[in-house]
Order: sequence, then structure tokens, then C-alpha cells
Amino acid sequence: MFGEEAGNVHLALDGYLDGNLAVIAIQNVFDRDESYLIDCKKKDHKLNGSTFCDELVVLPPGVYEVRVQSPDPDCESEKDHYKALVEPKKTTEIKVKLVCGEDNGALDTIVKEDHRPTIKDIKFWFEYTYEPANKFICKDDTNVVIAAVLSDEDTRCEDLEVEWQSRNPYLSIGHFMPPYKVEGKCIATATVDAYYSYVGDYWLTIHVRDDGAYDQHTSKLSIPIHIIDCDDYPAPY
Repeated sequence: MFGEEAGNVHLALDGYLDGNLAVIAIQNVFDRDESYLIDCKKKDHKLNGSTFCDELVVLPPGVYEVRVQSPDPDCESEKDHYKALVEPKKTTEIKVKLVCGEDNGALDTIVKEDHRPTIKDIKFWFEYTYEPANKFICKDDTNVVIAAVLSDEDTRCEDLEVEWQSRNPYLSIGHFMPPYKVEGKCIATATVDAYYSYVGDYWLTIHVRDDGAYDQHTSKLSIPIHIIDCDDYPAPY
């Protein structure tokens, strides 16, 4: 380890870094009190195409530990420290390579097209005769089936969830069938029980949800339902 002077290299370099390529900290391995901080000035020319500095220091013979710190936080020496043996009457030359630059990361942006379910059409028919019907339902008529024709490009028909809602309790609706395929179309049905419904105008809201395990997009559509007394008003079939 460095002694008091060189041991705090990272805390005492403010005065050394300006104009320097690096600061060199030298510590005698066997004499803690013998330590040096040397500013290594950048040379005006290059060595084999690379910026460099060079400092020759005369020292007593001994084993020294050398550390090099760059003022550039993206540059660091290949090793944490270097050992050098200084012998009488000789110059020991060591080469320290500063490796500059930092590794880049990567950002991978994946854009996924996701489709919400859509209600493509609404169909009406009489429950038992399968004759066409519409939103005007006679009070004494056979129950009327309402079919929502659905589509979703990335969810199977069987995985769609459908909920039928009417805020008015006087519209009797039931016999809910989950989505299923018929003649190549995806449909979900519910039945209006005209006999147990009150004469009046109602709104029926159809909620369609994707399979929640993969996506949670929804679509909804509100449609009018009219329960009429056909003794007084002819049904507009």
C-alpha cells in the first residue's frame, strides 16, 4: 500500500490533473515513508500513433510499486499496480498502458402489434323458429336471441370474454352463450325474455374482453332494445 502521501492518490489529485495525461504514484514496498506523486505531462508528439507521457525519476535502489491514474474517468491502467526493481547504476523502464473508453450497452426496442376485440355486427332472431327479428320486441313474442358478431386478430374466439349489461332491472335477459364459431364467424349470444320484461325502452351494453393472460383490451357497444305492446303498436318487422 502507499504511504500517507501517495496512499491518497484519489483524494489529492486536483492540483495535478490539469494538463496531465496521468499522475504517477510511486511507493517503496519496504519503506512506507518513501512515496512520490509525479505529474506526467502530455507530450506534443505521439508514440506509434498514441498520446503518451514519460517521466524519469531518480530513486534509491529498492522495490517500488507504481500506480497510474488518468484524469479521464474513462481511462484506467491495465493493472491496478506495477512492481519495479530499481538497481544501482541502472535505469528500469516500465510501460503502462492506459485503456480508454467504456463498453457500450444496447437498447433493443420491440414493437408488438396488439389487436383489441371488435364487435362487427349485431343480429336478432326468434329463439325457437330462428326467424329474423330486430330490436323492437313484442311483449307477448317468443324470446328473441341477440347475437354479437366478434372479431379479434390475435385472440381465439373461444378465449374472448363477453358480458351483457342492462342497468334497468325490468329488461329480462339471460341464456348467455360464450363466444363460439359458427359458419366461420365468432358469435356470442344472449336472450331477451320478452314475457318477463316490462314494456319500455332499454339500453343493453355488450362488453368484450381479450384473454387476460396475454392482453386486456376491451371493446363495448350499447344498443337500444324496445319492448312494445303489439296490441297497441304493430311491430315494425
